[in-house]
Amino acid sequence: GGATTPTPPNTGLPPRPGAPSATTILPPRPGAPVTTGVTPTPPTGAPVRSIGGGGATTPTPPNTGLPPRPGAPPPTTILPPRPGATGGPGTPGVTSVPRGTAPKPTTPKTLVVNITGQGSLAGGKVWVIVRAQDASTGAVVNGTVSINGGSGPTGQRITFSQCREASGPNKQPQARPCQGTVSVPGYPTAKFQM
Repeated sequence: GGATTPTPPNTGLPPRPGAPSATTILPPRPGAPVTTGVTPTPPTGAPVRSIGGGGATTPTPPNTGLPPRPGAPPPTTILPPRPGATGGPGTPGVTSVPRGTAPKPTTPKTLVVNITGQGSLAGGKVWVIVRAQDASTGAVVNGTVSINGGSGPTGQRITFSQCREASGPNKQPQARPCQGTVSVPGYPTAKFQM
């Protein structure tokens, strides 16, 4: 709070009567506060880092050496969060939600049908063995085979009547290929012919 007067030039002459010494510390002005070890403060209007979640801080006022005005906030005032405000990552009380990833597209399942055995029986009967596999993995899957009135599980012999149709000049029944189906849960129905 005190002030000093500058040192007068050295003229080699004795000081005048009543003149101040080379460095004279004047007493503080009446009513002025006396401060020692004053810590420098940030420039006027410099923002102060916030500590809370979503709260704001007021800038540090300049150091004027005068006592604060009645009712004035302290140099750093942490205000409560605004309604609905959210803090950034790492803010206490705020949970970071990782970004979701889009689901991978799924490939439709398809069947591969193979006839592993067939033959003829008496009375116009025939038999067939059908195997079904996953088209993507090649894994054997189990299902139901149906063909011209006969049905049974895949991988086993299925007996059915030979398919016939009337053809030729005399319209005599002639053997013709039969079309069958293979049904497996989770797959579209596959067709085969023999």
